[in-house]
Amino acid sequence: MTGKKLRGLLYPKIAVTVILIVAFSIVFISVTSRRFVLEQSIENLDETAVIISNLLNENILNDTYRDISQLQNLFEHLSINSLSRITFILPDGQVAADTDENPDSMENHRNRPEVRRALSGISSSNVRFSETLKIDMLYHAVPIVDNNGKVAAVLRIAMPFNRVKRTFSVVLIYVLIGSLTFIALSIFLVLYIDRKIEQPLAELAAEAGKDSGLEFGRHKPINSPSIEIQNLYTALKTMSIQLNNQINDISIQKQELQAVLDSMDNAILVLNSHGAIIKTNPAALELFQAANESELLGKYYMQAASSKTLNTVLEKVIRGSDSSIQLPLPSERFEITIRERSFQVYISVVSPEPERTILIVFNDITRLLHLEKVRRDFVANVSHELKTPVTSIKGFTETLLYQEFKPDDVRIKKFLNIIFTQTNRLQDIIEDLLTLSMLEQNDASQNMQKISIQNLIKDSVRVCVEKTAFCGREIDINCTESVLVQCNPLLIEQALINLIDNALKYSDPTSPVTVCCSKKHRNVIISVCDKGFGIPEDLIPRIFERFYRVDKGRSREKGGTGLGLAIVKHIMLRHNGSVHVDSQEGVGSTFYLTLPLEI
Repeated sequence: MTGKKLRGLLYPKIAVTVILIVAFSIVFISVTSRRFVLEQSIENLDETAVIISNLLNENILNDTYRDISQLQNLFEHLSINSLSRITFILPDGQVAADTDENPDSMENHRNRPEVRRALSGISSSNVRFSETLKIDMLYHAVPIVDNNGKVAAVLRIAMPFNRVKRTFSVVLIYVLIGSLTFIALSIFLVLYIDRKIEQPLAELAAEAGKDSGLEFGRHKPINSPSIEIQNLYTALKTMSIQLNNQINDISIQKQELQAVLDSMDNAILVLNSHGAIIKTNPAALELFQAANESELLGKYYMQAASSKTLNTVLEKVIRGSDSSIQLPLPSERFEITIRERSFQVYISVVSPEPERTILIVFNDITRLLHLEKVRRDFVANVSHELKTPVTSIKGFTETLLYQEFKPDDVRIKKFLNIIFTQTNRLQDIIEDLLTLSMLEQNDASQNMQKISIQNLIKDSVRVCVEKTAFCGREIDINCTESVLVQCNPLLIEQALINLIDNALKYSDPTSPVTVCCSKKHRNVIISVCDKGFGIPEDLIPRIFERFYRVDKGRSREKGGTGLGLAIVKHIMLRHNGSVHVDSQEGVGSTFYLTLPLEI
């Protein structure tokens, strides 16, 4: 910011103004006073001449012509009471009498300027050098007229011009004193302005500077007799309070907005009119693999999200005018894929041009799409699973109804066995579906008991080995200590039975199955290990889905419903626990159940 202080603007102008005023005053007063003193001196000489002329009556004048010595004696008497030089000059220029010199020794004065004009009947004054006295003199000559109106003589009064100068010098001294007094008063006025106006203004500027630096502290009182400065201070103080309140409100709103952005699961990018990122949130940092916000801020959108579809839409928004994109812009919605995750993208213009701000919201729909796929697969699988036993039951029932068989026909018993088997399978599917429905709707905290996990494992193993299909199979139990767990024993036992049953089904009859339990921190971990067929690595994430089968043919052959692992997963979720598997195809699988000791 360029500019000068108030004193830098006013003081030079005030100084120049004062100097011009003083100079003009000195010149004007000097000229005027000089003229006044000169005119006053001439007027005094004229009055003296009038007085002397009244003393010279006609008789004396007539005698003068006859006896000049008598006139000289009169002038010598006048010189005693007068400081002026008085000269009586005859019409021919001869000096008849003089108060300072002997008339006989004086030359003819007819050619003196003032005498020459007086002889013509006009009073005249003149300042010139006196050849007689050798100094500058002020001369004033007046004509003396006789009874006939003719100039009978000239009376000249003179005084040294130095006396006039001395009078003028006194006046000039007074002028200088007055000028100095005026300068002193001007300096006092400047100091008054500095104290009463400039200092309060400087303090106001300092207070305003604090406000500009967002230092809204207690304002220092400013004392000034000027009501304008007082009003300005009051307005500044009020503005400061309002500005502080507004900044606080904006700060609170910003914190609230930031809290909302930080808590959102959706990734947010805010772009300026050039397409550079100016704001983001933690979800966006995670999405675009940025360690901190500074790695994204300032970058262009194509550096963060490499998507042809996104780039095409943003290019239209950034390069288009407000009229071409029909502001307010309806949100653009489309789907893109970033790092094998699916996102639904929303683009909207927050503020119009020229400083256009663009908001991009990335809504992660990967899980939603996955659930939609699971739903479609579930519908297809459950339809297929139910259709198979129903078709078998219907077909063999129709055969028995519409074909004639002898009572001892062995086919009747075979068909009835098939119908019985498919009915059992259908019943198992329905029961498992009801179990899943119950787990999703009911609270697992019902029927909770503190029970030994070792006893639960033994009971589960006993149920499995007593089945006809697994008769003779041995299951090793390895529990180092008796651990008590707060749980629903029926549900945990069902989960263990499902895992043990699967281990027995999908492993060679001669291979071992081991059930272990151990205590770790505040959890108990139960593992069911087999040396069976194993699960391909790419299929492991889906094995807990309903009706999902790794090997559909083998699963149906073993009599599974496809819901066992889904039931295990929901039982563990109801107990705030978890289930996961380590498996290698052709080597075997180990399922782990993690249960908290206290729910």
